[in-house]
Amino acid sequence: MLIQTYFFKVYNIYAPTDYTGLTTIVPSTRDAEVYPTLGPVAKMVPLTDEVQFGSLGGKQSFMVWNQKYVTAVSWDRTVWADDQYGILSQQIGQLAVEGKRKPADLVYTSIHNGAQTSGSNYNPGFDGQPLFSASHPGYSGTQTNILSQTLSASALQAGIAAMRNFQDPQGRPMDFVPDTLVVPPALEFTAKQLCHAAFFMAVGPGSGGPSTATTNIPTSNEFKGIINNVIVTPYLTSTTEWYLADTSGNRGVKPMILQEREAPKLTLKMDENTSDLVLRTDKQFARLYARWGCAPGAWQTIVQGSA
Repeated sequence: MLIQTYFFKVYNIYAPTDYTGLTTIVPSTRDAEVYPTLGPVAKMVPLTDEVQFGSLGGKQSFMVWNQKYVTAVSWDRTVWADDQYGILSQQIGQLAVEGKRKPADLVYTSIHNGAQTSGSNYNPGFDGQPLFSASHPGYSGTQTNILSQTLSASALQAGIAAMRNFQDPQGRPMDFVPDTLVVPPALEFTAKQLCHAAFFMAVGPGSGGPSTATTNIPTSNEFKGIINNVIVTPYLTSTTEWYLADTSGNRGVKPMILQEREAPKLTLKMDENTSDLVLRTDKQFARLYARWGCAPGAWQTIVQGSA
């Protein structure tokens, strides 16, 4: 059918703002997925006698529920019969766009609301804390992945240092290295200048001049070799929020988990001979349906910054 053909043509071409680098995508087979975890492996120590076996501790877990998502349109049957210019097909194409970009919406909205401690957007992570919290458990006390600083060179430096200093429950440095900066459109140029410019122009004393003289001094941009990716997304609705993330997945974990229980499915009701609904109303119908779940992944792989 022409409508289905056009739908999948648009669906396969359209690429939303790239969220996959921030996300561990997990196939789901039921209403909810339970992620079991165990305590950390003990530190390696010198072997002086028999091997000492540490306990991994009690089983822990957290659950991520899948939600239903739907969008639908209807039109008079004569619209399809008389559509000489493909206007209706273009509208069906918008259904495909919505199905393709909804996962990005889920991921970025979850990040945007990642500091919430209650409400419809609240999803705790493995440690029972929100994605962004000042109370993540540490070896001795708590750890925070929240940085109350406006996006700047000094803020980026503080964020990188914080992420590299995160420890596991045994007190070992996890040494995550951020490679991606995520910002709203309002911070696009600031972010790209910080991460992609070859030099910063610093102000300092002029060479050979009096100590009070100043001039622009080019300084090498060290962030250029560290933060290689800038993601600009309108799903971040604050003009001051920014996020520093390790998207390498070197340990099999990323900042977010996205479950796909049912991929977007297009259902059409167009023939009055097979659909009583079309026969009674003289309308035709298209519905797009999917099921996803979204929750925090490894909090140590992302830092939230904001003014």
